[in-house]
Amino acid sequence: MTARVRAAPVKPASRLTQPAGIEDLLDYQLYLLYRDCGYVIERLCQVEFGVSRRRWRILATLSAAEGITVSDLSTRAELDIAQTSRAIGTLAREGYLKRLANPKNARFSQVVLTEKGRDLCHSMFARFCQVNKQLLRGMSEDQVQHLCIAISILRNTATQLNASSLIDADKTGDDVTVL
Repeated sequence: MTARVRAAPVKPASRLTQPAGIEDLLDYQLYLLYRDCGYVIERLCQVEFGVSRRRWRILATLSAAEGITVSDLSTRAELDIAQTSRAIGTLAREGYLKRLANPKNARFSQVVLTEKGRDLCHSMFARFCQVNKQLLRGMSEDQVQHLCIAISILRNTATQLNASSLIDADKTGDDVTVL
């Protein structure tokens, strides 16, 4: 028997632009989406593959750029260096990757996947592609395209806001234009 999942009600666009409570804030809606999708991915990582999402991110990032340093891997995976180093240590002990020492400077050792790591990464990616398709199954191709555009716009705007002092300028409630 399959469990029935009730989708979150669609909020009218005006609720996002004129929130009445926390449930109407874009950040909160995005958090709920991330949390709900994250549960699916975390369960797959743990149950089907026996690794955490963080370790999956390290493997996937490394598969696209083998032979990079721990520091570069940390940057590309958007994890701090301590998290990355711990994950690399665990993945190395499990036989999924190895560090290749740099004889001139130990701080610049390279990280590469083992055959076992490549196989795991390939299997996980194939499975996550299936799940990705399932997550998008209720949307038309046009809706998916609009979602991609909206995500891009939101990320660019957030990046601009983070890089500027414009957030402080809006404390009065005045509209702020981000260029």
